[in-house]
Amino acid sequence: MRPLHKHSLQRIGMTVYIIGVLFFIGWCLIPVLWSFFISITPRSDQMQSPAPLIPQNPTFENYSQLIFATQASKLSEGALFKVGILNSIISSLASIIFGLPVSILGAYAFTRMNFRGKAILKTMLLATLVIPVFACIVPIFQIFTSIGLNDNFIGLILVYVSSYMPLTIWILCSFFETLPQELEEAAVLDGCKPFKILLSIILPVSYPVIFAVALIVFVSTWNQFLIPLIIAPSLSTKPIAVVISEFTTKTLTNYGLMNAGGILAILPPVVVALLFRRFLIYGLTAGATRG
Repeated sequence: MRPLHKHSLQRIGMTVYIIGVLFFIGWCLIPVLWSFFISITPRSDQMQSPAPLIPQNPTFENYSQLIFATQASKLSEGALFKVGILNSIISSLASIIFGLPVSILGAYAFTRMNFRGKAILKTMLLATLVIPVFACIVPIFQIFTSIGLNDNFIGLILVYVSSYMPLTIWILCSFFETLPQELEEAAVLDGCKPFKILLSIILPVSYPVIFAVALIVFVSTWNQFLIPLIIAPSLSTKPIAVVISEFTTKTLTNYGLMNAGGILAILPPVVVALLFRRFLIYGLTAGATRG
């Protein structure tokens, strides 16, 4: 039996790689396409048995109802959808604005300062990555109810910030540790304080990683469902994921409207990720290797 040549092995490897990539793309896109087909299928066709996989008479009435509806009722699906989008924007941006500075300062302290209990504190912080926030949601709900933070943006943002802070600090620490310290040592000799060193030396070269961390927080916060479902159940605070799940009545579940809302809801994070994918990829890989 003749051994395979190097060129043949490369072709086999490339074929396996292409098949794997196509499978992964299909695995991710097929549910989205299925949801889109349902969203443009008339309700009468959805009631057929079996319902057509690809709509024969597509309609964009559901999208029009969510985007352009002008019903006077504040409880109409279009009005609820817009409020949910606004709530998601507020909670996502606020989580970045309040959480990112704390993560930057924490990562800088862990990588550039020596203090008692540093190793233990860092280990404990990173250990919380394996503890899902859902395991603590009931105690959090009880605490927030007792101190008046339940069902408002302050409590919701506190949960988001504390949930993602260990991950963001870990990513920033991995990158800060790869930065040479010669410039910082020279700045110390010139009399610069640590905070000034952070602002003038560390941050200017770290913006891709910081931007990537901000994108991670934005996308993760935007997609939250269970946390706001429990601690932010009212219309004034519930995000779009919770709003879409409530497009139901006592006798009917409007699957077309729910899927249209889902398609529209994923557009903001998808657009942001595509526009700034270069920063996202660089930020996630910059601290992977040292030297």
